[in-house]
Amino acid sequence: MILFTYVKLKNYKSLVDLTVDLCTKNNIPKNFICIYGANGSGKTNFSSVFKTLSDTLKTLQIRDIRERILSEREMGKNIDNNYLRFIYNDISNIIAENKTINSTENMILEFGFLIDEKPGCYQIEFDNERIVHEKLEYTLAKNRGCYFELSDSEIKINNFIFINSNYKKDFLENIKKFWGKHSVLSILLYDMEDKADGYLKDQLHQNLFNVLRFFNNISCRIIGQSYSLNQISSSYLSNINFDEGRIPLAEEPMLDQIRNYIQWFFTNTYKDIVGVYYKKNINENFIDYKLILQKKIYGTTTDVNFELESYGTKSLLDLLPFFIAAMQKGTVVIDEIDNAIHDILLFNLLSPLCSEMVGQLIITTHNIALLDLDVPKDSFYFVDISDDGAKTFNCATDFNRIQAENSIRSLYLRNKFHGLPWEKIDINYSDGLQILSKKQ
Repeated sequence: MILFTYVKLKNYKSLVDLTVDLCTKNNIPKNFICIYGANGSGKTNFSSVFKTLSDTLKTLQIRDIRERILSEREMGKNIDNNYLRFIYNDISNIIAENKTINSTENMILEFGFLIDEKPGCYQIEFDNERIVHEKLEYTLAKNRGCYFELSDSEIKINNFIFINSNYKKDFLENIKKFWGKHSVLSILLYDMEDKADGYLKDQLHQNLFNVLRFFNNISCRIIGQSYSLNQISSSYLSNINFDEGRIPLAEEPMLDQIRNYIQWFFTNTYKDIVGVYYKKNINENFIDYKLILQKKIYGTTTDVNFELESYGTKSLLDLLPFFIAAMQKGTVVIDEIDNAIHDILLFNLLSPLCSEMVGQLIITTHNIALLDLDVPKDSFYFVDISDDGAKTFNCATDFNRIQAENSIRSLYLRNKFHGLPWEKIDINYSDGLQILSKKQ
């Protein structure tokens, strides 16, 4: 079992002081969490914190990627704008994008987790420019202890994490060289990829490897102002887009597996889709591919380029990699999961997933049909905003007198849990037109 147990935030976006408990009253982590709230209540901001955590793990890797990509751009190659956004995501940009506007105190992110029934905690703190404090606690030999704690005034590294001293010297040199602009976990993950295969496994304790794998296995789909940030962590999907793209010729068998999966999914969810295939163009050692749907249209089977499909169908394809990741012990965070998808269809998709998945799925939604899912009542969270703008995330069982037979959906619509749009909305569109007609 590998799950998040709580999230504690200070000065993160609109979430100035927030703690969200992701465990049951018996202190068991929940593997399905469904968050409701009015527009602008902070659901997307909460979802984004997992993407922010993941971003802090990749800053050293991105540094090398950025140098290579910029070199390719100078040679005239086109680079996707979203990818450019990704490669410029260093610590200073992460802080600028996420620290609460006009906040004078530091931004602090803290995550509780459970790996193999053993609890741990990771905390990272930022001022306006860099990391100023970082700490990891997890099981040592038997009991929980501190793996490392770094600040500008002190560096504590527990010798327990080193199996032998060969790597320790290099690691401490990298800490002095990189820490502040890069996190300890980013340095470790960079070395895992940079060193020879298996080298670090002989240098670092297995428990630390387990923590690194856990944090490196977060998949996020975040709806932004004008873009969607997708990040998939799955052994099947690391470099392959489902709709179209270019892959090395050696990865064609994996593309064929994905085609089989997409066909299985769409032929079981759409009555007019009878098959799918990839239109391929082999160019030297690469394959350019596009997804084609085979659809019944007035009695005739017609090949339809996927790019012509509806926004809702495209949204479903976007979700497929995340459903796969949830079935592979990963942590999956999906913001606005209901985006352009029919309420009943989404209910029918999530119902079996919730009962079969082995990972942790955290979603935000406005789809009230999901409140009837056959899951524990404490899976549902509701964002409440006080009169002064403070925000709290409460699960259904935090409220008094919720009985097993009570309908969560009915109680939510009666505003028992809050999380509904402001009840004092008073809009008269004629008044609005008069405002527009007044001369300044």
